[in-house]
Amino acid sequence: MATTEWKPYSLPRDHTESNRLNLQHKVYIANAGFLLHPRIAAALPEQARVADVGTGTGAWLNDLAAESPSSWSYTGFDISDAQFPQTNTGPCRFTTLNILDDVPDEYREHFDVVHLRLLVCGLSGADWATTARNASQLLKPGGWIQWHECAFLHLQVLQNAPAAPPSACRQLVALLLAGQAREGKMVEDVLRLAQTVRQAGGFQDCEDYVFSSDRVAETRGATNEIHHPAVGALARYAVQASPGLDGWTREKVEELMQRGSRELEGGKAYYRWDMHIVTARKPVV
Repeated sequence: MATTEWKPYSLPRDHTESNRLNLQHKVYIANAGFLLHPRIAAALPEQARVADVGTGTGAWLNDLAAESPSSWSYTGFDISDAQFPQTNTGPCRFTTLNILDDVPDEYREHFDVVHLRLLVCGLSGADWATTARNASQLLKPGGWIQWHECAFLHLQVLQNAPAAPPSACRQLVALLLAGQAREGKMVEDVLRLAQTVRQAGGFQDCEDYVFSSDRVAETRGATNEIHHPAVGALARYAVQASPGLDGWTREKVEELMQRGSRELEGGKAYYRWDMHIVTARKPVV
């Protein structure tokens, strides 16, 4: 079996990050309005098998299991088990899998749904097409893919009050994007996601739903809470991975993080981006 080296992951894998990911999950679902798209849920068999790729803490999978038929089965995959639930008494099973590797025989054409979310920090170049093809291999004929990504290439820091412009936050965003671009990440791939799913994955009936990260305005405070630390972590990663990048230093990042926190206080400014959720069906042979 061929093994592909995963690109360096730009965010930490620790308890603090797990808590951030769990809150992030709640914010994303609030703004998308669903866990599993209604057109997929309505088409699933009584004994549906659901896979979650890049499951992280398993938040999406556990929430789906809590509101779905007890006859369904649930498997969470991730390149690392560092953030899997420490105790899991529910119906979900978690195991390691690199979606860039050949799909093991035991999982080929095994699932009715494959859900993927936020692989944008781990994929670059041809990895996107490889992921679409391998997701198709995980699915039974007629099975469904739901792939949720964020267009961080166009991440904005918008103002919500006539205060001073959030220049520190904007500088941090520029730094993290420069660092990610050096590894071929966070470029135009998310905007082409539907095309990649359709062409590389061979899927049919492909639809691309675009939601604003602040569709529910009341989530803006929580969005800042979860994304300012992530912006800082990605900016630190950029400096570490590319020492001397445009004259940036770790000390400058920390100073901007403190200034940025003040810029966001009281909702004076907030992070905003577009979320793309692509759904499609594997052809029936």
